[in-house]
Amino acid sequence: MAYGDLKVNNLIYDTGSGDVTLAASAIPLAASPTFTGTITGVNLTLSGDLTVNGTTTTIDTTTLDVEDKNITLGKVSSPSDTTADGGGITLKGATDKKITWNTTQNAWLFNKDVTVESGVLTVKGIEGGNANIYLFADEADDNADYWKIQTLASDNTLIFQNKTTGSYTTTLKLNPNGALEDSKGDVRSIPQNTQGSAYELLAADAGKHILASGNITWVDSRHAAGDAITIVNNTGGNITITKGTTMYNAADGNNANRTLATRGVCTILWVSGTVAYISGAGLS
Repeated sequence: MAYGDLKVNNLIYDTGSGDVTLAASAIPLAASPTFTGTITGVNLTLSGDLTVNGTTTTIDTTTLDVEDKNITLGKVSSPSDTTADGGGITLKGATDKKITWNTTQNAWLFNKDVTVESGVLTVKGIEGGNANIYLFADEADDNADYWKIQTLASDNTLIFQNKTTGSYTTTLKLNPNGALEDSKGDVRSIPQNTQGSAYELLAADAGKHILASGNITWVDSRHAAGDAITIVNNTGGNITITKGTTMYNAADGNNANRTLATRGVCTILWVSGTVAYISGAGLS
């Protein structure tokens, strides 16, 4: 028997190699063919769009290369924050590694730590704008959980803010010149509260000095243990310091109202809401 090619009904049989191939014209296809069952192919190239309708799409490859530079997730007919909630990426491992969008918190959630390989994490504000980092503790279920670290474009200061009061207020501020301020002012100085007449001390006066031109009074439970206020007599006469329940004079241990002489200076230190100690120059 002579060896050669045998063509039978569009089938080409290579008698040398034993291969059988299907001629291009073997099966004429309809314009929109429909296939049922399982179709297996070694290599498949599509020159048009590919639409997959089903429940699960499985890609079983070692490397997936996508030339598109944008991938859209959660594409539905009417996208909303509700349809986006819970969307993201899951990497399977001993435990799932997730990046998930949470609509309630209006934020991306990472269930694992994030490490920047270069060792530098840069947060840039727009030209003329501030740079902000938000920290939400305890699932951010109340205002006290909210913290913000901010660099101001106006004067390049670094500030730490908390939202306990319902809006962000500065608790600590670092100026470019190295000065550090808290809610009362520069921590290297004793902030001044100038009073031109009789004055009743406030909780906010703790850590300050009162430049007084009138009598001073303090009341129970307005101050806490550790609070301290300095009184400076800014007059040419005596002023009276009227106590709450107990104010011991460090010089004699007596509990009584005190007189601060002309240009005298004294400090009151509270050990509880109703008990304080007083000491200074010009005090009687």
